[in-house]
Amino acid sequence: MKRQHRCCGSTSRRRSQVDAKDDTSAWATVPARAITALRKILGKSDYRAYAGAYSGGANAVYWLRILRHNNDGTVRVHNIIDRARREIDDDDHDIEPDFLYPLLRGREVKKWATHPDRDSRFLIVQDTQKRRGFDAKKIKGWPRTLGYLERYENVLRERAAFKRYFRATDPFYSMFNIAEYTFAPFKVVWAEQGNFGAAVVGTVRDQPIVPDHKIMMLPFDDEDEAHYVWAVTNSSPFRFAVDAYAINIQQDPHVFQNVRVPKYEAANPVHRRLAQLSRRAHEIVHEGELGELSKIEAEIDRGAAKVWGLSERELKEI
Repeated sequence: MKRQHRCCGSTSRRRSQVDAKDDTSAWATVPARAITALRKILGKSDYRAYAGAYSGGANAVYWLRILRHNNDGTVRVHNIIDRARREIDDDDHDIEPDFLYPLLRGREVKKWATHPDRDSRFLIVQDTQKRRGFDAKKIKGWPRTLGYLERYENVLRERAAFKRYFRATDPFYSMFNIAEYTFAPFKVVWAEQGNFGAAVVGTVRDQPIVPDHKIMMLPFDDEDEAHYVWAVTNSSPFRFAVDAYAINIQQDPHVFQNVRVPKYEAANPVHRRLAQLSRRAHEIVHEGELGELSKIEAEIDRGAAKVWGLSERELKEI
């Protein structure tokens, strides 16, 4: 049994393992008086988080900005090369729009809101069942898209992620970490780096928003469930638990392996109310009327406390 340091005074802090039954689990450091509350919040979540779509180091090829819509149904795009790791010959291209998805970047995610560039797109030509790019025969019906990708074939084949996860015979534009969850209609998202704060994203003109790999996400088909989880993740108890053990500048999908979020139950009035509060918080931030936000957040904290069975005193300590 590991020895705990003795603490004294109301401001003393203690280290406690995230999983008391696992000697190898992460350690959390919290005020001594909050240990009991922390224990109620920690545990494996009923939800699994994922990282966003990863180009494998070729963002400048897959990230495109729409310049205009052409009369023949194609779109003119230009490579997004800012902050790109790999230099390419950027240019204007006319391609079919069918594989272009609204792009959400890490710096565009804040607590309660996202601010994506409305013209930025992520080119994803991926078979989510086979977990690799569509066969070239399949995308011959999109000749301009295929021609565009072939222009950068050498660059795409040289990606370390392509060499590691795919065979030379696989489509050279295949991407790692793309699956059905990438295209879920609703997602709770948060940036991997920076202060923890989550937001909900939906679709743009019936197209799912695709977060990049600097964003962590939870996929949902039901919007109410997404908003319930959104509220819980932005609550003070959840952030308290994350701050207790996570490195503040990096919050990977492991967050939901250590902080317990119970499954949404539509018949549970507390869960339904949290979803309503989340929607209202979204509206307030979107409209810029922030005066009511503190009241909404306080009610969310009280609702989240009920989800974890925290007493009023324990919530106050948090």
